Amino acid sequence: MITTYIGIDPGLSGAIAIIDEESGFISAYDMPVIKNKGQDTLMIQSIINEHSVVNKTFCIIEASKPATGNQGGYGRGISTFLINYGKLVAVLEILQIPFKEVHPLTWKKYYSLIKQEKIASIKLAKKLFPKIQYRTERGRWLDGRAESLLLAEYGRRLGNV
Repeated sequence: MITTYIGIDPGLSGAIAIIDEESGFISAYDMPVIKNKGQDTLMIQSIINEHSVVNKTFCIIEASKPATGNQGGYGRGISTFLINYGKLVAVLEILQIPFKEVHPLTWKKYYSLIKQEKIASIKLAKKLFPKIQYRTERGRWLDGRAESLLLAEYGRRLGNV
């Protein structure tokens, strides 16, 4: 029986959320990154490993496409995204955590968030998980935390989807 749900918003400004039904532990960790090197795979592995239990953990990872804005060139943005996404999948496979990739339209439709601004995800997450901090000390919204929590909750509600 699954008791721990992990939600991953895979972007560099994304997050990893944990919902543990047995202990009541709920948290969201901003995506660990190493400047100019992408995601910090060892830290990601440490966070997930600390909160996962073999045969009792399931993960929902957002299967999204890379951002292609003017972020160092079209090709570089895509390759960086794909490398980082691959790192997340590799960590889950190494830790033997079953996971499902869910398209943003799928989980956002479930929550009626289609064509909504990121703030709508934050408001819903605040309602469901009021103890989580959704702003930086300087006041910037942390939508990655909100969306990773909504992904974990989506998996919990739908029973491994």
